Amino acid sequence: MKAAKAIRLILIITVLTLISGCGGVKQNGGAQENVQDEPVSEAQQGIELEEDSSEEPTFFVHPREIEEVKIAADYPFDWEHGSCKYLKDRTVIVSIFLSDSEYAWNPEDDSDIKLMDLERERLGVATDWIVKEADAYGIVPEFLFDWKENDDLKYMVAVDEDICNTENEESIWKIIEDEVESDALLSKYNAVNILYMIIQNIPKNWDLNALTWIYEEDDYPYEYTLMYPYYKGETVGAPSYAHEILHAFGAHDLYIANDNETYVVTEDYLKYLKEIGSRDIMYTVVGVDNRQPGNAIPCEFSGLDAYYVGIGDEPEEVEEYGLDKSEY
Repeated sequence: MKAAKAIRLILIITVLTLISGCGGVKQNGGAQENVQDEPVSEAQQGIELEEDSSEEPTFFVHPREIEEVKIAADYPFDWEHGSCKYLKDRTVIVSIFLSDSEYAWNPEDDSDIKLMDLERERLGVATDWIVKEADAYGIVPEFLFDWKENDDLKYMVAVDEDICNTENEESIWKIIEDEVESDALLSKYNAVNILYMIIQNIPKNWDLNALTWIYEEDDYPYEYTLMYPYYKGETVGAPSYAHEILHAFGAHDLYIANDNETYVVTEDYLKYLKEIGSRDIMYTVVGVDNRQPGNAIPCEFSGLDAYYVGIGDEPEEVEEYGLDKSEY
């Protein structure tokens, strides 16, 4: 269950050097097939690209002490395991376009409007992909995210503090608590899960990666993703959105070996993933050319991913490589 997982911030980092030279080969049930990366031209989106991107190792922090607040058990919904529990249940994704003391959204600016629309588009591609992949396990997830169809799924929020550089989870929890009508949204849409997508309007050369906060008996039950539209000159692709959404339901990063028991991956398993040129979405979110793939998702939802999100049986590699057991 989610309450059993280690408290951590999870970034959508890909160690690009791990996949260099792997070519267009995808492992799929032991069979290999060529993957054609079909990147969307960002120029067609009206968004100029800058330099190529490369990604860096992740890091983890522990929650800070916070004073008296409501705890998960006090909420009217069953959030004992956080705001995202089972992938099979209906999920509401709330998009919060957050302006802070450093960077702001202008809802009248054409470039900002395009970036906001791009976020909605990427969410659509990512959730469609998750639904398609989960169907092979007899599960049909349902995501409500389209804030053009349902305008109460979009929030424009401004705060007078630096969120983008500090990534302060206490401040983000408070924003969600104060601004979002979570209980009303869950009731209105008859949903069980709610994920908060925080998007900040950072510069194109931004070098911080997105992260997802996973609940473990914190004072707030809110599970959220902090997304940035750009990473080192490129717009962040749909695989990153799918990667982060899967984190909220229990999927683990597979691109770096365990460090102080923070990661589930062993050195032997990481070596194996390198050798096969893994396209697992929890291992890499870039195309075979090491670039952000736009609206294409040239990645695999593996049996291990299915196991960690609670919809698949335990695969052999868990015992073979000494990986952590699923929380489900």
